[in-house]
Amino acid sequence: MNTKLLNLSLGINALLIAAVGYLFYKQTGSSTTSATVEDSTAISTISPNALPTIITQNGGIAFIDKEQLDKNYLLFKDAEATLKRENEKSQKDLDKKMMAWENNMKTYQQLAASLPADTRAIREKELMTERDELLAYREKLEKEFADKYEAYNNRYIKSIDDYLKGLSKEKRYDYIFLYAKGEPTVIVYANDSLNITTSVVNALNSSYKKK
Repeated sequence: MNTKLLNLSLGINALLIAAVGYLFYKQTGSSTTSATVEDSTAISTISPNALPTIITQNGGIAFIDKEQLDKNYLLFKDAEATLKRENEKSQKDLDKKMMAWENNMKTYQQLAASLPADTRAIREKELMTERDELLAYREKLEKEFADKYEAYNNRYIKSIDDYLKGLSKEKRYDYIFLYAKGEPTVIVYANDSLNITTSVVNALNSSYKKK
């Protein structure tokens, strides 16, 4: 019987790092899970009068520095700290349970030779059940973390999206970009009046049907 559990670490340290850098690229739907972080800043207090209005032929344009946003937005910082704290707590709990199982396994291995065959069979079945329960517990922790991240991510995006919609009306921005040096630039706000998706889809479908 295999005496080790394979790939038993939570793996959510890596997920946390990816989450921090991925917030604006993961456009998910609403989550029913409640975020655990209290909103500690009021974005609506930022004065639009302090912001520039740059007009081009295609409308007003502005950009947000992603590094500065992540560094200074309190919602981001609080949620990052909370996710990290909960991750470390879950990892310690999982490590404790895993160590207990490994100790049980070692004890069994030391006694196995002196045990009757039927007793060995019963104990091995118990150890396999304990292992399966440990794996299920790991998956449960990973899902709980993923749900919390999704809820936080949705809240983070919504808070910025709501503010930019209001800001665009006052400053007449048609486009707002998220800028990160060395990374692809992402449009985080676009004026709905510039959306030509329906016309493009209709034209493509019309062309497709003629073939």
